[in-house]
Amino acid sequence: MKIKDTKNTGTQIITKWKLNIIHFINKIEFRVTLSNTFDYSYLLKSSCDGENWSEIENCSQFDKKGGRKTFLFERRKMKYLTIVIESNRPNGVIGGTANNVVATML
Repeated sequence: MKIKDTKNTGTQIITKWKLNIIHFINKIEFRVTLSNTFDYSYLLKSSCDGENWSEIENCSQFDKKGGRKTFLFERRKMKYLTIVIESNRPNGVIGGTANNVVATML
């Protein structure tokens, strides 16, 4: 996957990734590197056209740990993936990245 766009809103880091063509995917793995110890949640969304998005996974329970994250789900077609990392610190500055993204079909 190639990174398409990254935006930091202050409390969220939104990273969009793009595959070369549409694939069936049912597993997403990525590494989260955090620059502070605030709690974070994760939201994953997919799209075939980059305009219409559907939610894959919403991990609203906050997690202090960075590192490798793995999400298994019912297979779906996708060309685009968005990973949203959100901090629970109100009006705080979030720092970190989602990188080493791997999308596979098991």
